[in-house]
Amino acid sequence: MIAGELSKRARKKQETLERLLAAAWDLYRCKGFDATTVAEITEAAEVAKGTFFNYFSSKEEMLLPLAAWRMSKLSDRLNVSSGAPMSPMARICLLLRGLADDILPNRDLALRTVSTLLCQRTEPAKPARPLQRILLDLVREAQAAGEIRDDVDPRLVSRFLIVGLFSDFWPHAQDEEAPGKAIGVEQVTKILLQGLAGRIKGG
Repeated sequence: MIAGELSKRARKKQETLERLLAAAWDLYRCKGFDATTVAEITEAAEVAKGTFFNYFSSKEEMLLPLAAWRMSKLSDRLNVSSGAPMSPMARICLLLRGLADDILPNRDLALRTVSTLLCQRTEPAKPARPLQRILLDLVREAQAAGEIRDDVDPRLVSRFLIVGLFSDFWPHAQDEEAPGKAIGVEQVTKILLQGLAGRIKGG
């Protein structure tokens, strides 16, 4: 098989995977994880039912790739060339807001994903790791721009930001009647980032 044919086949495979993930995401948000069937996912993705099992053995096995896919979509929104703010600090807030918007209205899906992650016996491609890398890069950018103090470890800052986000998520996750809105995520982020603020240039 020539390289062009192989590349075309790989692209088609990736496009099919993207369609399955996008269809599952929409259905899980509308109907919930349990109420959604594989047949509904493949119908929405416009592929044969058997195609699903070329990629996943079950809906549960789809959870981590789905989370990683959503993380990549959020990451795309941070590109300055696509209209994201120039300020690294503003992009940090944009990322955390996007994560909160994804997580809180979908408590059951988020809890299932975390449970699946914790139950992995082998080292998975953890969705949290791309998040940590993205935040770490943004924190380093913010330090270089003078928006965050440069005398603190950027890895520690990124971890604190993740903890701040999930400290707002878990109380909501355990209370089904709580509004699906991150009431404190902006406040937690603002307090933390203000405490880490760098020196104002020229001040």
